[in-house]
Amino acid sequence: MSALLEALAKEGIEGELLGEQPLALPTNEVQVQAVLRRAHTDGIRVLPMGLGSKLEWCRPEYSSNADLLLSTRRLDTIVDYVPGDGTLTAQAGCTMAQLEERVRAGGHRLTPAVARPDVSTLGGVLAAGLSGPDRQKRGPVRHHVLGMRVALSDGTLARSGGRLVKNVTGFDLHRLYTGSRGTLCVLLEASLRLFPRADDHTHLVREEAELGGLLTRCANLRALESEPLAWTMENHGGPWRLHVALEGRGRAHEEDVRDVERVLDPQEVLRGSDADEAFDGLRDLEAAGGWGEARVLTRPSRLSAVLRKLDEEEGLQITAQMGFGELRLHLPGLGEVSSERQVERLGELRQILTPLGARLEPRTVQAQAHAELASALATQPALDWMHRLQDELDPKAQFRSPSFPGRRA
Repeated sequence: MSALLEALAKEGIEGELLGEQPLALPTNEVQVQAVLRRAHTDGIRVLPMGLGSKLEWCRPEYSSNADLLLSTRRLDTIVDYVPGDGTLTAQAGCTMAQLEERVRAGGHRLTPAVARPDVSTLGGVLAAGLSGPDRQKRGPVRHHVLGMRVALSDGTLARSGGRLVKNVTGFDLHRLYTGSRGTLCVLLEASLRLFPRADDHTHLVREEAELGGLLTRCANLRALESEPLAWTMENHGGPWRLHVALEGRGRAHEEDVRDVERVLDPQEVLRGSDADEAFDGLRDLEAAGGWGEARVLTRPSRLSAVLRKLDEEEGLQITAQMGFGELRLHLPGLGEVSSERQVERLGELRQILTPLGARLEPRTVQAQAHAELASALATQPALDWMHRLQDELDPKAQFRSPSFPGRRA
């Protein structure tokens, strides 16, 4: 055991080694504060985490640039669930599967619908700013965070927002913390807005060998008044498949299904539990690729042009969220090549996508490739403002990431 873990153990804080990295495992907020105060005093670089399922792309430097990993996985209590108000408050270490099971019994649906919910903690999902395919209907995850409790770099506790919709006042700092990837604070607790669980679910699928026909159908789907829960195009080495997931109640739901059937002419129409299972499979496509993944962001209006261009490239597996302009690319075999080759291949794709108004971000590639590719993000809008926020909230750079655009630890 490392000297740092031995010192923490004397304060009653458990820990272990993750590879060669010391990992602190506090069981309550007081212990989190104690870890951060020691780090603040001794100049220890801390990397917050949950179960670590997103470290490879959120904080790829974790194995070489952190003195201490700080996990909130043992802060796993559901603090409050108010069915009448449609809100849930839980500690950061609760898994998304745990939360979904709790609210399902009360007739609610949790958003976002993230891949691998059994190993994704609430804190990790919010820190990553992760949305699922249900963003098509629900919007991004930060829109549903009502409030947070966080620990700042010196151990100070801070609260933003509230637990109930009617109690949310003040500056929306909790939306700033969402997506900050552990570079501003440690998330301890969050309150979420929930959605009523629909009575009826339908999942429709259209498969075609050529992309062009499905893009025409997508253009016609946009003209409909129905609002899909999810709207996803994917090609994982075979024909192109277009998925439309619908939810609703009674006659209105059936009218939506008929409208989509008329435009999509689907080969598969699944209902009830079969539709739920198909949606879960769609959700889990986000984590199906493994090593060699990248994310592409663009405007929905430009998505068809981006897909046509990527369809010309060999060896890409593509999952595209048609309603909000996000794609996941999987490059089979990229995880086995050198970081230099990873940089070269992703650089080639960036050169193709940038003129189309699309931005490519590496995900599951080697840490060295992340570091070399991060420089291309140094011209992002409002980057100076983001740096100023980091300096204000983390003046000693305890949480700072060298992969953050324009920064070095």
